[in-house]
This record gives sequence, C-alpha cells and structure tokens, in this order.
Amino acid sequence: MPLNRRTLTKELLFEFSHGDESIQYSIWLSDSSAPINCVVFLGTVQIGKLPAWIARDCPPGVAIIQGAPHWKAKTDASDLYEFMHHFTESALANVLNMHRAARISIITDSQATPKALEILSKGNYIGIVASLVLVQPLSLNPKAFGVNGIETLKARVKSNLRHQLSFIPIDRRLIYNHRQILRVIGYDNAAADAQYALGLATDSIEPLKKLRAAHIPITIVCGEKDELFPPHEIEEHLQENNLDISVLVVKNTPHSPLPTKQGMRLFRQALEIRHE
Repeated sequence: MPLNRRTLTKELLFEFSHGDESIQYSIWLSDSSAPINCVVFLGTVQIGKLPAWIARDCPPGVAIIQGAPHWKAKTDASDLYEFMHHFTESALANVLNMHRAARISIITDSQATPKALEILSKGNYIGIVASLVLVQPLSLNPKAFGVNGIETLKARVKSNLRHQLSFIPIDRRLIYNHRQILRVIGYDNAAADAQYALGLATDSIEPLKKLRAAHIPITIVCGEKDELFPPHEIEEHLQENNLDISVLVVKNTPHSPLPTKQGMRLFRQALEIRHE
C-alpha cells in the first residue's frame, strides 16, 4: 500500500525577532519521523498551502522553509538586509537543532538564494553543507537589471507570465500562488518595488566562491524559458568570475513557484542532483 504523504508531513511554527516584533513562520517536514538530510529555502510569497504541497511531494528527510515574509520589513527597504538575515539564520538554526544527518543538502529557490549563500558561506555553517543546488537563483545576473532594475523586472515578469498562461486553467497551485501575490503584495506596490530593487542589485559571486573553495558540490538549475534570470545570463556571470559551476537547463520551463506543475520539473531535478 502506498504511503499517505499527507499524514507523514508536519508543520512546525517558529518565530524570529526583528526590532521589537516577533514574526512567525513555518517549516514543513516531509516526514516527521525521518532525520533531515535536505533543507529547501522557498522563494518569495511561497507561503500558506504552497510549502505544505511541496512537502507532500518530497521524499522523507526534507525540511521546507517557507518564503521569507519580506513585506513585514520597512516599506523603504532600509532594514531588508537585516530582516532577511534574521529570518534565514533563524530558520536554518531551527532546522539544525532537529534530528538530522551530520551533513545536509541545501536547495535554494529564487529570492531565497542571496541570503542563504551569504550565511552558508560562513565558517560556522559551511562544514554542514553536503551539496548545494540553486534553483532559478536571484543574484547571479545583476548586470542585466542595471539602473532601471524594477522596470526591467516588471517587463520580464510579463514575458515570463506568457509561458505560464496555458497552465493556469490546469494548475490550481499556480492560481493559488498568483492570488497570494495579489493578496500579500499586489503588482504595483512601492514597498515591494524598493525591496525587490535591493535584491536585484545583489551579487552572490563572493559567497559562491567561498563555498566552491570549500569543495562543496554546487549545481544551478534553471528553466529554458526563465525570463527573469535566464540561464545564459547566469552562465556569462559565472564565466566572467572564473567560476566553473554546472548550469542544468530544464527545457520548455519558465521561472515558476516550485510547488506548481512547471516548478516541480525544476525541483525534481534539484532533488536528484543532491544525491550525485
């Protein structure tokens, strides 16, 4: 009889402190009885049902950290760097305090990548990383956004959406994700613009070099039709910085939330790569 993933998954609630506020977030376990051997950092607005859905699609031993609730930072993004650091380090520390393997694989998704790389490249964390897979990562093509980063991003989001249109009628997870974005952020939000502009200007080459120097296996997984962070732009940035890191391109796939049908094509590749 096949296992019921719904009964094996478990949501754990945690809080992190930022200023005078305590902010709640969730970590989902794909199997609450299995030691953790893989940690997944989800991208922006992948909250609510989305982490639960992806947990049910994972093998045992995976911890899924919801997307950072960045909309709770200041509207001018002046504290965003500190906010993301507090969230990411709190989530990672809580996972490491659970029953886990001595070394774990890390999968980062999109906007979760820059801060995760920065923290993992530090001496007190680098030794626990068995392998690293970056899925459709932010911060590895910063030159593409230049001085008009937000305008470029919005144009690219529209182009990327065209690749998703045929899936909207058949993918309830994609519909749910777009509703979450509208509810939490909206598509014309000055605070979100300020926060995303800061993210687009981030360059993760230096922490990536540190992790590579530690001989950690690193792979990047991108969709062929990713209009936000196209594979060729990431490859060019790596080459310019003399970083020999493999970029796996998944055919006919746009930038996508991982729990969706198209996103799962990327995520399944990431899960397979971590064992190689």
